Amino acid sequence: MDNNKNSNVIDLDELMRKKERLQAKFLNLGQFFGKLKFLPVLIILGLLILKVAYVYVEPNEYGIKISRFGFNKGVF
Repeated sequence: MDNNKNSNVIDLDELMRKKERLQAKFLNLGQFFGKLKFLPVLIILGLLILKVAYVYVEPNEYGIKISRFGFNKGVF
């Protein structure tokens, strides 16, 4: 038999190579999306930290800054 496009011969080696390439591609996507599942948790945690760490001082109000870390520690 000749190996032309119209024959019903299946090349198993080529089929296995295609299967391995597809599995590798989906494995890489699975690792990517597996890491993304923590993204909403990190975003919520970051927004919570920003909400707790910063307070808007409106006009005609006074704010007291307390620094516990760094070189300039104290109440300002």
